[in-house]
Amino acid sequence: MTKKTFCRIPGPGETRACIDPWIFVYVRANGDVDACCRGVTIGNLRDKSLEEVVNGAEAIELRRQVLTGELPPGCVQCATRPVTTVEKLGAMVEHLVYEAGFEEQEDLRRQIREHREVRSDLLRERESLASHAATLEKLLAEAREHAANLERERPHLTDHIANLERERAVLAAEAARRRGLLELLRGWFAQR
Repeated sequence: MTKKTFCRIPGPGETRACIDPWIFVYVRANGDVDACCRGVTIGNLRDKSLEEVVNGAEAIELRRQVLTGELPPGCVQCATRPVTTVEKLGAMVEHLVYEAGFEEQEDLRRQIREHREVRSDLLRERESLASHAATLEKLLAEAREHAANLERERPHLTDHIANLERERAVLAAEAARRRGLLELLRGWFAQR
């Protein structure tokens, strides 16, 4: 005895109100991946990754068939999804894709805001570093000017050191002469 289902079969320009091929997968123990509750197999995980199966030719063809009303046999007899027009299902899928894209867009907007904040922080840091670099340049210019002044003073300081050395030699000679005189006087007084 064959099982009979009492459901309306879609006519021309009609299809099932089913978005399962866009949002649903069922993985069987043998690795088969079904795109709906009716067991429409779109690939096997032993042959491809889940992403490759979901985005593969079989999955794309199933979505095309559901959108155009050229339903595979399992979908024609489906009692879980009502009949609708191809246009209405197209609008449902478009809305679904928009909503999925909307989340991605919001995520991208969040990332853009974060990048802008980071960029703003980096620009502030760059301004701070530029100010710091300008201060360092000013200090370097002052240090170079000071070094140039010291170089200009070097001959004078060298001459001054030479003069002090000559004076020390003169004072040392004078001190030696005085010690000699002092010794002479001590000797003369000692004799007396």
